[in-house]
Amino acid sequence: GKSILLNARAGTGKSYTIAAVAAEHFTRSESVLIVAGSENALDVIAEKLSKDFGLDKKYLIKALKN
Repeated sequence: GKSILLNARAGTGKSYTIAAVAAEHFTRSESVLIVAGSENALDVIAEKLSKDFGLDKKYLIKALKN
């Protein structure tokens, strides 16, 4: 598989970019793994996938382990 690493300052559109890339892969029936430093970051991306790209949240699995 291919990997993408996105590292940028706050307010630069990272969450939207990540959601857009993930949505593109979902439309091709491909799996996507998103790793973030906080649960809030994952929530923001999940919300964008739902609102901006129309993806049902039931297909999104989120797990954090300390």
